[in-house]
Amino acid sequence: IQNLLKLSGKPVIFDEISIPAALFPDLNADIFGRREGTIYGLYQARYDINVIRIKEHLSADHPPAPVAALLGMRVTAPALMIRRVAYTYNDTPVEHRVSWVNTENHEYLSDLWKNEAR
Repeated sequence: IQNLLKLSGKPVIFDEISIPAALFPDLNADIFGRREGTIYGLYQARYDINVIRIKEHLSADHPPAPVAALLGMRVTAPALMIRRVAYTYNDTPVEHRVSWVNTENHEYLSDLWKNEAR
């Protein structure tokens, strides 16, 4: 899945998302594009998959030329690269994601969590 997030009409984040087809058997571009909430909300509502933990690795790097073009950046400009793995119960990975963030006018905030009853 390729996902482009815009803020105030300007592209800010480009995601390349990989998910196991067996867990999301009918997911297609139309279903993904018509979701009413977040990506993880779609996983939960349609496929009963709850993301309960996320592990991210962040670094600064130069985006590949096609990504820089999508984000309206120069290839020589640094971008934030985020490598994320999202997990459901039993520490099972359900998503691998690489995101490129144009931080020229924005900062990245990660505040994703889900409480489990203990």
